[in-house]
Amino acid sequence: MNLRLLQSYWLFYLVVKEGSFTKAASVASMCQPPLSMHIKKLEDSLGVKLFERSNKKAVLTKEGRAIFPVVEKFLAKTEIFFDQVQANLDGMEKKVTFGSFAWLLQLFIAPMLNELKSADPRKRYDFIEIESIDLVSQLQDFKIDVGYAYAEPFERADIAAVPIAQIENKVVVPKNHFLAEFDRIHLEQLSRLDCICLPSDVSPQLFSFMKQLSAQYHFNIVSRTDIRNFYNQVAFVESQHAFAIVATPACDLISKNLKAIPIVNTPCLTLVRMTREDVSQRLRNRLKEREEAHIRIE
Repeated sequence: MNLRLLQSYWLFYLVVKEGSFTKAASVASMCQPPLSMHIKKLEDSLGVKLFERSNKKAVLTKEGRAIFPVVEKFLAKTEIFFDQVQANLDGMEKKVTFGSFAWLLQLFIAPMLNELKSADPRKRYDFIEIESIDLVSQLQDFKIDVGYAYAEPFERADIAAVPIAQIENKVVVPKNHFLAEFDRIHLEQLSRLDCICLPSDVSPQLFSFMKQLSAQYHFNIVSRTDIRNFYNQVAFVESQHAFAIVATPACDLISKNLKAIPIVNTPCLTLVRMTREDVSQRLRNRLKEREEAHIRIE
């Protein structure tokens, strides 16, 4: 193992991320010639060219593109290593990072993690908002340790996905929408109306669920690339005078100009917790206890 090349790999990563040798050198607080020498040394050790030298921008060669994902994943693990070293010096334990969509983070995950921190101050937790479609890759790249999304349960060598709740839904409309006069909605009443949905490149499972309901009850799916989370979705409901089918717990967060209406025989989505294999069984058990207390099933 040639550990002396680790800095060269890090600088290679910086050049790709910054898009130029000059910007990468600035981020690394070094002059460009030494950085270029590191890249040359890395190329010589690998026996390939990593960048096209004829371009002003840092453009990867085929070989550079082939190794970059591996380098990126490795550096993510080194961040965990340095984080754990500092944590040990501070008498703390390894940080566990959670990822999920916006409303679940606000209503359930943040309060759950506050309870876990209070129970044991040595534990460290963090959370980030991610799109459901990226959840598995974020777990595999060690950017998160635990994730929550709508999905079908599955089991694989590196990730376990277990169902934790069936989430019911409501119809959300502007208060001046004709549907707002109803206290309960039958899905048949939505026929030919416009439904604001998260696109498939944000939450494939949710989009598929909505497409199935649309085919059965004949409403129109309206999906835009700039609708990236629940907050975008309900904002478009209000501005477009349309409706959305929204998780019942998330309805606590809608604006005062919107109304959430229960659905007769409401359809449900399966909320799944995904964990990497290195997450301890003890933590999984503690999460199960907190989930039962925090994730409300309507």
